[in-house]
Amino acid sequence: MDFSVARASLWLMKIYNCHTSTPFQPEIFRSPPAICRGAPFWSWNGRLEKDRLFRQLDMLARMGMGGATVHVRTGLSEPAYLSEDFLNLVRDCADYGEQKGLLTWLYDEDRWPSGFAGGLVTRDPAFRARSLRLTRSPCAPGESRPLPAHHHTPVPVKERRFAAAWALQFDAQGQLSACRRMAEADRPADGETGLWAYVEVSPCTSWFNGQAYVDTLNPKAIQRFIEVTHEAYANTLGERLGRCVPAIFTDEPLFRNMVRPASADSTRDRFLSWTDDLPETYRAAWSEDLFDVLPGVLYDRADGGSARDRWRFKDHHTERFVTAFADPLGAWCEGHGIALTGHLMGEESLLSQTTWVGDAMRSFRSFQLPGIDLLCDAEEYSTAKQAQSAARQYGRPGCLSELYGVTNWTFDF
Repeated sequence: MDFSVARASLWLMKIYNCHTSTPFQPEIFRSPPAICRGAPFWSWNGRLEKDRLFRQLDMLARMGMGGATVHVRTGLSEPAYLSEDFLNLVRDCADYGEQKGLLTWLYDEDRWPSGFAGGLVTRDPAFRARSLRLTRSPCAPGESRPLPAHHHTPVPVKERRFAAAWALQFDAQGQLSACRRMAEADRPADGETGLWAYVEVSPCTSWFNGQAYVDTLNPKAIQRFIEVTHEAYANTLGERLGRCVPAIFTDEPLFRNMVRPASADSTRDRFLSWTDDLPETYRAAWSEDLFDVLPGVLYDRADGGSARDRWRFKDHHTERFVTAFADPLGAWCEGHGIALTGHLMGEESLLSQTTWVGDAMRSFRSFQLPGIDLLCDAEEYSTAKQAQSAARQYGRPGCLSELYGVTNWTFDF
């Protein structure tokens, strides 16, 4: 294994030897270099002991793996995630693995989704995820209502503030025919339907180690994530980055886009990801008040204007996510000689991408190694083609796929 090239983009290209103009080479496929072999998620889910970790690396080498991805899972006890002792074990395993011809792939989170750094980032309430609740009934002061959240049971939330309210009128076809803004204490007139919007801060839950998920639309929150996670690895691993540590895996970052009501008379609360300055950046982008257009994003306008409202909002919403999350992570990796890889939440279809991440390919622009995930026995051809297209368009050396999730030990090639 040649570890001589430190810069990730050059090194990966050299090891892969699979630039878009290079034809498939059967001899490389039959006996691929470490960078092209599997690097299993290596579950660190108990008390970590160096000798035991080294024995597991010996096993992976004998099995023909190309390396291992250090993946903290539920059950990690000591040393604590991202503590000095934890980071030193990662370093020692990288050195031992290098002696065995194995690569050490980093993983940027304690479980998933990426961004909260095991709760270290979201100890600061300013960095916790926000949602805009759109509801047909106003919230009373101190009232607790459940907030849907990823990977855990909905929990009550009390930390909220009023954002906007509207009086809506619908025609016989259920289309939005008129809309006016209201004050929080106002009530709709006869023939009108009230709609209230509240900004709510995600509550703390056990999944996020007693904290909350991160605000992935907030650049300051993600910069804090980089300081806590990526800089800690860089300070410990030093010149190993880009040598025996080729990449860092980010897992299922997300933001919640709006799922529209099934009909105008639906009374179910709706949610979308929010960040405190979203109205200001939307106005800067489109020279209009975001709260003036949100009803047209939620409901079909009788004058046909909803397509414009939705495109503008979803474009800006997605760009806020990508510029806050993928872009700075990719820039950090490029500057430190390793590749950003991993995959996004809800990537399995264009519709699900719209719901969870806007669109996957916009984030792929900052991945040196675009990746996807295949769970169960799924087939996601469109997702694979998106990653492949992004790799070709941006001159990346290849793609990555997380495989075998929610399958079993008899799952074959």
